[in-house]
Amino acid sequence: MNGGCIDREASFDLTGDCIILPAKDIRLTGEKQSQQAALKWTVIGENQVEHYEVEHATSPAGPFKFVGTTLPKHPQGDNQYTFLHDAPMSGDNYYRIKVKSTKGQIGYSNVISLNWTDSRIAVYPVPASQTVYVSVSGKQPRDLRIQLFTLNGQLLQEKTERRIR
Repeated sequence: MNGGCIDREASFDLTGDCIILPAKDIRLTGEKQSQQAALKWTVIGENQVEHYEVEHATSPAGPFKFVGTTLPKHPQGDNQYTFLHDAPMSGDNYYRIKVKSTKGQIGYSNVISLNWTDSRIAVYPVPASQTVYVSVSGKQPRDLRIQLFTLNGQLLQEKTERRIR
């Protein structure tokens, strides 16, 4: 059959209820805007969508928690949506979109990650001759390794501080 390219034929009978997802594709993107997560998603083939739920987690494995709802645009089809999350956590933030159809079917977008670090490090004066000051501030304690180098790249001093805030 078909010049030897296909050497066997198969057929399938599908029975039961077919599940038609409320969208063919949901592509989520996002960016940090000051202290907010600006999320944007593009929907291809939107069909019988009841609403979109924005979900947030601090781990890629979840648990994901509800942070907001967006209603579908009319007419449904191919559309873009935006959402601002006002309360991202310090560190990694994971987002996804849950879409629910009018018939109860559920689909999900891809998962994205945005990172907020509350730590600030200042080193002064630069250049230095005798004394160098290092100022560290942040909400979460962390280990900090400090290395001081000459202008020629030679290591002068190295120090590790534990649980710095």
